[in-house]
Amino acid sequence: MVSSSDLHALGVFLDEKLHGARVRARIQFVEADEKPTIRFYRDDTKSVVDRRIRAVCHPGGVVVESPQAVLGVFGSFFSNLYSRAAVSEDLQEDLLSGIDKAPPESKNDSLGSNLSVGELWTAVAAMKKGKSPARCLRDRTFWEVLGGDLRDVFATAFQLNYMSQTQRVGNIVLLPKSGDPLDPRNRRPITLLNVDYKILAKALGNRLSDVMPDIVGPLQTCAVRGKCIQHNLWLMKT
Repeated sequence: MVSSSDLHALGVFLDEKLHGARVRARIQFVEADEKPTIRFYRDDTKSVVDRRIRAVCHPGGVVVESPQAVLGVFGSFFSNLYSRAAVSEDLQEDLLSGIDKAPPESKNDSLGSNLSVGELWTAVAAMKKGKSPARCLRDRTFWEVLGGDLRDVFATAFQLNYMSQTQRVGNIVLLPKSGDPLDPRNRRPITLLNVDYKILAKALGNRLSDVMPDIVGPLQTCAVRGKCIQHNLWLMKT
């Protein structure tokens, strides 16, 4: 006879599997209590197959299909789109001169010091479950072996002002938008970064959060934890 605990464990397993299928299949509209079905896993597999871009329209109006030509079109398009624009140093200086807030000098030493193993562990432990890093990286025993080496890698990167090759590389995925799929403008690039880079970014963000109250004003709502930019609309109505 199946016990209630076994049924509960099975339900948790199916819910996690269903959630993964929903994410991978990019299903936009789904009932919260909908159960795993063949359709979910068919859409999941179909999503993986459809990620391959088989053709794209060249700026000259010619549709190209070879992988090399498709890569060349997107490489040229996004290189031009995200190329660095000319910056006026005088205008930049005028903008920065108007900023009168800065972290207190008493916190400068802590902000500039090397990251500790404890800070890196806090960053790892705060990452969402079911995503990278893997469960083994969250294990304390494994972390005691890896944590010190990772701290030294980051310290060396800051000392040399140069990160390792894997920390400077990402895998770009082009997600389709609505519109003509042959138009490169209808693709949204998402860069998948390596885990060590994410750990570093999270740890630095945690450290900066300690001085944010000294820099960010109380009325700012965008990019502030616990606040939402829509709060500005509520303030305007009151």
